[in-house]
Amino acid sequence: MAKFFPLSTRPAAGTPVRLRRRLGVAALALAAAAPWAGAQAQGFPTHPLRLVVAYAPGGATDIVGRMFAQEMSESLGQTVVLENRAGGGTLVGTESVKRSPADGYTLLFGTNAFVITPLLHDTKT
Repeated sequence: MAKFFPLSTRPAAGTPVRLRRRLGVAALALAAAAPWAGAQAQGFPTHPLRLVVAYAPGGATDIVGRMFAQEMSESLGQTVVLENRAGGGTLVGTESVKRSPADGYTLLFGTNAFVITPLLHDTKT
């Protein structure tokens, strides 16, 4: 027995359904991002950024964080200072960023431990 498709939902002959779906998703993504396209403050950043890595120097996360800071510095045209704040299963670094001014100049770099660690400790981060 053949399946019944209402005429309004049947794709036009020769139109790839996947292509239409991808174009629709792309259009929605562009429409969602449009309000923020011009929202960036002019002249940001005006002073060096601080990138806090919540791990000890020399480890894999620190190395990737340094490469990220280098690329970010070149792309923004502003110095990015990397600061290692190891300890407490990333809680020390996370608290450092949490207590800094909310001006967008202090960033936190880490791994998925930022999700797991607060679940294991009583400290709220």
